[in-house]
Amino acid sequence: MALNDYLFGELRFVGNELHYEDPRNSFLNQVLERRTGIPITLSLLYMEVARRADLYVEGINFRDASCCVPGAARAAVLEI
Repeated sequence: MALNDYLFGELRFVGNELHYEDPRNSFLNQVLERRTGIPITLSLLYMEVARRADLYVEGINFRDASCCVPGAARAAVLEI
């Protein structure tokens, strides 16, 4: 998806694997400045950018993480 390439390729947003519990990972302004966050803040960013690009994306919750899927793919994710 082009949005993935833009956010995680061109803009270089990444998950903070080394310091997952760093409070800055939870503050959206810090995530935007540092381009580093945790799954829920990166998902929120992804959903907002998608909304502004008129793309339909839904957030879904897993046991220990959050992610986003295109709205049409939700049924396929739920069947797994």
